[in-house]
Amino acid sequence: MKQNLASWRMLAGAVILLSLFSAGQAEDQVAGQVGTLSVSAKIEPFMAVSVILIQSVQESGGPGGATGREGQINDGDNAIGIEFSALEKPGVIDADRDVLVRVASNITGWNVMCSSQGLSGSDGAIPADRIFVKSDYTNPAADAGVGLGYESLSAPRVVAAGSAAGEVTHPASFKLNVTWEDKPGSYDGVLTFTVLPEP
Repeated sequence: MKQNLASWRMLAGAVILLSLFSAGQAEDQVAGQVGTLSVSAKIEPFMAVSVILIQSVQESGGPGGATGREGQINDGDNAIGIEFSALEKPGVIDADRDVLVRVASNITGWNVMCSSQGLSGSDGAIPADRIFVKSDYTNPAADAGVGLGYESLSAPRVVAAGSAAGEVTHPASFKLNVTWEDKPGSYDGVLTFTVLPEP
């Protein structure tokens, strides 16, 4: 019995020493570097483009009263739009709203192009070369008889561009040249906005 008690005391002492030794090792590991872990991150290209329609000053009741309506490009059946109303004789008609093209992107070097296939009605068509756009990127000296800086949508026109990542907003204004040959009625069409890499 005495021998067993002595054995238990020796075993208990060994366990206590082992515990103290393990605790000492853990303290050393907490205080120093224990290893390395590799880290990687993948960031996908991101671009969000939206079109905001701003009411004209005449509709909103004066400066400072303008309001906006926002929608995404390619909004399907609920697509936002602008309207031209030739209420009197034919001539150059301003769109009822100006457009803001807002782009948020982590990509550099891109253009947003605006194009049109023209307008069609039940009794005729208005070609795209009679729809005009003015933006920060159209030629300010252009004069096609509808106002300085307006260029025809006979070809796609740049309405926004970016050379640095971030969020930018660019305005664009539209006009339509209505002639005596255009028959009364409603004409419909689409303005298409396309993002392209900068050449």
